[in-house]
Amino acid sequence: MSAPLSDDCAWLLDLQRGVIARWQAAAVGLDPRAIEALLRTDRWRPIYRGIYAAYTGSRPASLSFDDAFSWLSRGCGRRLLTPLLLHEAVGKRSRVRWRGEILAALP
Repeated sequence: MSAPLSDDCAWLLDLQRGVIARWQAAAVGLDPRAIEALLRTDRWRPIYRGIYAAYTGSRPASLSFDDAFSWLSRGCGRRLLTPLLLHEAVGKRSRVRWRGEILAALP
């Protein structure tokens, strides 16, 4: 059984809704072996390269949408972009990576 996570790590996971980056885990005191052990025992699982989920099951839809919308808004250089404006902007472009998934996720 793995040792419990530090208070700082638990706080960060709570703040970020169960998602943590490898560099953040290292910053709160987890060494690479501990991170690998968490991955090997399925307490954490990779979502993206260097990004891990500290929960089981699928990602909540609200988390996926919030993350994607925030990332896309910053990518467009607009902080106050609405889902409707984003849908129109992506819909007009044919060479957007994951265009179908983005449009399907937007209301």
